[in-house]
Amino acid sequence: EFKELFGQTLAPLAHSLTGVSSLSQKSLLSGLVPLLFYLGVFRFIFSLVQSYFWERSAEAVCRDLRTRLLDGFLKSQAKSASVKTKTKNDSSAEADLASLMATDIRLLKDYLVHFYGGVPRELLQIFCLATVSFFLSFKLFCLFFFFMLPLGFVLRQLGKKLLSRSKDALFDYSQLSEWLQLRLNGIETIKHYKSESQEFSEMKKLSQKNYNNFLRLGRVKARTAPISEWFAVVAIV
Repeated sequence: EFKELFGQTLAPLAHSLTGVSSLSQKSLLSGLVPLLFYLGVFRFIFSLVQSYFWERSAEAVCRDLRTRLLDGFLKSQAKSASVKTKTKNDSSAEADLASLMATDIRLLKDYLVHFYGGVPRELLQIFCLATVSFFLSFKLFCLFFFFMLPLGFVLRQLGKKLLSRSKDALFDYSQLSEWLQLRLNGIETIKHYKSESQEFSEMKKLSQKNYNNFLRLGRVKARTAPISEWFAVVAIV
């Protein structure tokens, strides 16, 4: 009976689409196989198209950001050249710009693809589960909504952690890039004072700190999708 399968609300719609009010077990199982196949094909094509368009959109954002960053930097350098002065802060700004145009923007692109490419799909799944529970039973819907409430708080906390750790990781990478640039430019001085071992030791410390920060950032990013799916599964159960 369609009433048993879809509930009182959706049963008339299923009846109007199929022209029958019930299905045999054999008909249901034989129709389920091609339905699952077509749904799998649709999901594959949709995921492929979605990934491509998000990658293309994120790359376009990165391209525009690089252009605007360089334009702003060149204008500021033109003002500095007009007074014919160049301070240590200018060299630091150049190192920061190099980091921004390379790694920082690449991380922004990865974040756009990861967050906006994945979260809407997970939210759509949650919405579909909530819709099904609503049509089956209003009590089920209320229970589902009640168990999904903590997800908003958890995602908010993860967002704060992601922002904080992204800032730390990008700041450390900028420091590492600046340090490398200064040492490469001053390699003759390092050779003259025979301080290779000291510089190598400092480089290992900076590199390890950078590794730790990016690892902490990766752990936060990796939690988002599994936690959302886990809350949805718990709520529907």
